[in-house]
Amino acid sequence: MQGMRTLTVLLGTLALGACRIVIDVEGQGAVYGGRSQDVFPDGYVFDINEDFSEIFWPLPVPGHAFERWKGLCNTMYKPCDLTLNEELWGQDLNTVLGPVYQPRYQGPLDLWDFSLYWNSVSRQLSIPANTLDVRGQKAGASPRVFVGTTDFARVIRGQLVGANYVFQLEPGDDPAQLWPFISSTDSNGIIASASITFGLGDLPPPSALRAHNPNSKWAGVLPQCVTGNNPFDLCNFATLPLLGATQSSPTIGGIMARTVVSQAWMGQRFNQMLQQLPVGMLKMFRGITAVVIAEDIRPSFYSPATGAIYLDPQDLWLTQSERDSIVWDEDYRSEFGESLRFFEFWAYARGNLEAWLPSYAWPEGSTRTIDDILLPMANLLAHELTHANDAIPPAMLPLLRGWQTPLDAADAVFDDTPTVTLYNSYPLYSDTLYELGQVLYQGAELTSFLLSLTASQVGAEFAGDDASDLYAYSTPFEDTAMLVEEVLTNYYFGVERMVAFVEDPGPSADECNDYKLRWGTRNRASISAVQNRARLVLAGILDEASISPYFSQLPPARVLNPGNGLCQYLQLPDISDSTPGIYSVLRQVSARQVERVRRHAQFDEQRRVRRN
Repeated sequence: MQGMRTLTVLLGTLALGACRIVIDVEGQGAVYGGRSQDVFPDGYVFDINEDFSEIFWPLPVPGHAFERWKGLCNTMYKPCDLTLNEELWGQDLNTVLGPVYQPRYQGPLDLWDFSLYWNSVSRQLSIPANTLDVRGQKAGASPRVFVGTTDFARVIRGQLVGANYVFQLEPGDDPAQLWPFISSTDSNGIIASASITFGLGDLPPPSALRAHNPNSKWAGVLPQCVTGNNPFDLCNFATLPLLGATQSSPTIGGIMARTVVSQAWMGQRFNQMLQQLPVGMLKMFRGITAVVIAEDIRPSFYSPATGAIYLDPQDLWLTQSERDSIVWDEDYRSEFGESLRFFEFWAYARGNLEAWLPSYAWPEGSTRTIDDILLPMANLLAHELTHANDAIPPAMLPLLRGWQTPLDAADAVFDDTPTVTLYNSYPLYSDTLYELGQVLYQGAELTSFLLSLTASQVGAEFAGDDASDLYAYSTPFEDTAMLVEEVLTNYYFGVERMVAFVEDPGPSADECNDYKLRWGTRNRASISAVQNRARLVLAGILDEASISPYFSQLPPARVLNPGNGLCQYLQLPDISDSTPGIYSVLRQVSARQVERVRRHAQFDEQRRVRRN
């Protein structure tokens, strides 16, 4: 095999015998024997008293990469082919075989997709080979396919039997605790391992993040825990529990002890904002492990894998220098569906004015106050914290165990979550809007049918179903979050939500009233069928004896007369093209509420895989 050496040659170099070989791993991983097809953990000892031959393949934990060997094979950066005859194994000597593994491997090797099946009779997991989508491999390389526990204490090599990779489990193996991964040589010639990922690869590395409170009990683990991007790199609740497991009524101090930032001002502003947040909203932080704020997070999102919320700081800045420190890239979805003849417009309003001025609409050189950022941040938190308390509802907190990761817990309680209950009790029905949601929020290809739709037709379709916003048709999780967000934002701040479908006049339009509203309403959550859905999910998200007070002051729904220009219904700010972070056309104003569909979609797909 090219690039390999035999032990005979190596021992001549090292002047060592080898009747005992100790596996000495530096980093995270094990060693795989290509001939024996066994996995050898750190500390494993080979007592050799007969001729021995093995090809040792370095097996790093997913998300890690092989750097080199130490001890035997220390001149090699490839698998190690060892051959011992009696002249060598007969010597009473010890030596080590030590792979060195490096963390934070970011590809190109990637396990993109697979289907996983469980046969309880034969106690076999299987992956059809044609469902295994591995990307970034060296040309001609074949992946070694494994399943393993996240602590790497149990790793099983898959055997290709016919068209399937088959994993034979022992009686004590729990299939729910075994995650597939592959190990191969990537297109750069590096040996690495990869499992499914959770969309967190673009986050700053742990070294670029720090706990806002350096004296927090969790300061030492927070940066690493919030950047875990595969099942083998996640922190369990013994390392970083949900806030609700340590504080049944979260305090601002408790929240700030879980806050991770890339720049100091972000934590300071977040703390100031929390001081003004309605106390009742603090209970929603029970469902998170951490709050992460960094200059290049866009859009904001919640990760069921880490249990943390990740916040775009665009609604936190108060000074120009703070504003300048933010990466003002457009949201990746801003161009989805640009060829459509309409777009959805939404806003929160007081009377005929927007309830708050969007961050990008402030003139260059502006300064803001805490009052200016309170409503947009509270609205964002209502949405993201709904996701957290949906994934692991408050009623489930007593059932959590220290060995579980947030991902384990979310998977275990999935069938009892508010979203699943909503989906089973009050599903949405419009196939047209579901198809549209995939285009607008997940980048699916446009069809000729969708291209033919007018704003009036989409409005009529929307009116005939029971969602509060078009975003509900991206994933069922967003359906839940939009319902709760609208109710809580009105309850705590008295502002009304407007949603409308607007005719796109094309690039020649230069005034707000060139955009004609064809269907619109305010306070859609007051409509009986929509409110029934909102009541159901809010009860699970808040876990309170009565949720009726949250609806008692909700204004009645009001239909907006079609045909007028958009600014006849709502006065919108004048936006300068020189303003950082601007979305350059009015259609993109609807992208302000973009959270984290891609990551939820990835998680939803992997949940589907594990439940097959």
